[in-house]
Amino acid sequence: MRAGTSYEVCLTNAARLPAPPDALEFYRTLRRDNRPRTRRS
Repeated sequence: MRAGTSYEVCLTNAARLPAPPDALEFYRTLRRDNRPRTRRS
């Protein structure tokens, strides 16, 4: 990375959590709270 040879770096962390009681509501919450920062047409 210091040499500038990286095109794209994706640093992620894994987490294990209990399943939510309502999967659809959980999905909707994720969609609402993680909206795109730019609008695409």
